[in-house]
Amino acid sequence: MKPMTRTVLLLATAVAMQASLSGCVTSCTGDPRTDSLGCAASNLSNGRYERDTARLAMRAEASQARAAAAQQEGAALRRQSTALSAERGRLSAALAGADRELAAARAQISALQAEGRASAGELARAQAQLQSVQQRRAQAAQSGSDAEIVALERDVARLQGIVATLASR
Repeated sequence: MKPMTRTVLLLATAVAMQASLSGCVTSCTGDPRTDSLGCAASNLSNGRYERDTARLAMRAEASQARAAAAQQEGAALRRQSTALSAERGRLSAALAGADRELAAARAQISALQAEGRASAGELARAQAQLQSVQQRRAQAAQSGSDAEIVALERDVARLQGIVATLASR
């Protein structure tokens, strides 16, 4: 080989080696899957992989904590939904019972009036109580509060007492 060709060949080899070595240094990504051996050794010795692993572990823990919180919130919402469904059922049952009692009282008052078994004042008092109970029923249906339901049941009982007294004469 001629000395010039040999020199060019050596120079090309040196340039190629330097480019490959400098490429390793500049291509260090911090990802051990893609880093070259030199980069991986450097990142391992300077603690980069350890720091990255710790950072990823903290992210994973935070994600798990968020998932656990979401599961707890979901369970609380399911319990709340169940309680509300039970409350709605209780309210519906109370309103249906009041509706039956109101219909029975209305029929009894009409029968008492038709039979002439009660005075006009007694019938007016019974009708006023019936109107009061109907208004209370509307309030209870709108608000759904326990206090309204208790007041409705109390007023229905009072109406039943008035009608029973009139019917027993």
